Amino acid sequence: MKYFFLILLLATSAAASHDYFFYNNENDFRHNRDVAIYDPYDGYDVDDFNDFDDYECFSLDDYNYYANRDPYDNWDKLTARNIGNSEFKDLRYEDQLQIINENPNDKWDENDVENLDDMECWTLKDYNNYAAEKPHDKWDEVHFHDFDDLETVNEVGIRRYGFIEPDDLSEFDLQYTSPHDDYYYSDFYR
Repeated sequence: MKYFFLILLLATSAAASHDYFFYNNENDFRHNRDVAIYDPYDGYDVDDFNDFDDYECFSLDDYNYYANRDPYDNWDKLTARNIGNSEFKDLRYEDQLQIINENPNDKWDENDVENLDDMECWTLKDYNNYAAEKPHDKWDEVHFHDFDDLETVNEVGIRRYGFIEPDDLSEFDLQYTSPHDDYYYSDFYR
């Protein structure tokens, strides 16, 4: 029995000392950076986590900050002149707008957002801001007032971890909505 507790104690201390790092979005980047900065003797260095190719999505400000730190590394500040399509898709909507509005005569314009693949790194707030700009296009704002909003969230946010934030649900009132027949009855029963 005493060996069981010894093994349990060793396993617990080994599990407690292991850090987990995620590489999804700008929040994960900032968490990884903060962990590396917190203890200078833990073996983690900030430069271990600032390879933005490892992250699904990143912030333009974070990227440009690290690109400006060392003029002799291989990271150049991202601008409308040198950003590629893959990096553009890895940005949130606000950062995409910053690139689009930087130079009105370049290849980037607001029509570059055409489908769901262009929204992979957006949050629900980003999506709603974009949908609000043109109220008569195919993109409808999501306020959780009808069941179609759930389908839109599923289509747009399916690829994005952290797509919905708690305050996005402030207008949620689906409990007062009566479902459409299509949700309960298939064509088989008609």
